[in-house]
Amino acid sequence: MNKLFSSERKIYTNIHRWIVRYGLGNIILFVFLVIFFQFSWKVMELILNWNTVLKPLYDLSIKLNVHATSWALSGIFNIYAHPEGDIIRLQGVSLQIIQTCEGLKQLFLFFFVILIFPGQHIHKLWFIPLGLIEIIIVNLLRFIGLCLTLIYNPRLFDIMHNYIFYIIYYGNIFLLWIIWESRFKKIKGAISKMK
Repeated sequence: MNKLFSSERKIYTNIHRWIVRYGLGNIILFVFLVIFFQFSWKVMELILNWNTVLKPLYDLSIKLNVHATSWALSGIFNIYAHPEGDIIRLQGVSLQIIQTCEGLKQLFLFFFVILIFPGQHIHKLWFIPLGLIEIIIVNLLRFIGLCLTLIYNPRLFDIMHNYIFYIIYYGNIFLLWIIWESRFKKIKGAISKMK
């Protein structure tokens, strides 16, 4: 019985040591960078009229999201979905994709975080574009999920939109960062073992 507790204690100690040595500082830095980015984005919106500068990108992103979501709902789920400007017309309901929900800011956030964190530039050249594509796909799945919620259980829409999909979307960015951190640590560890 003592062996059992000593092995559990050893596992706990190793996990705690890893979090303190490698993880906690980086997690705190990640959270700080996200907060700093959100604050900076808001300042740019207010002072530099950032929304006007990025309006063509916002409009393109909204149009692509509306058309891709409509296509997926019609083609994959066989659900009536008609794109109309920034609105997806569904069976008796509609979903409007607005500037603050289309995902452009989160793409910039991911780009900024990976750019700031240490890592070999050669790996950033492939990881950032693949991460951006993955975030776009998750955002598309979010819109599909919201449309399905509107059709099948509209009472849950606010919870799904404001909480569930919000957590999934930002959790996805956090998960991509963890993958980046793990990959970077493995490369760094492998290089130090070679010396």
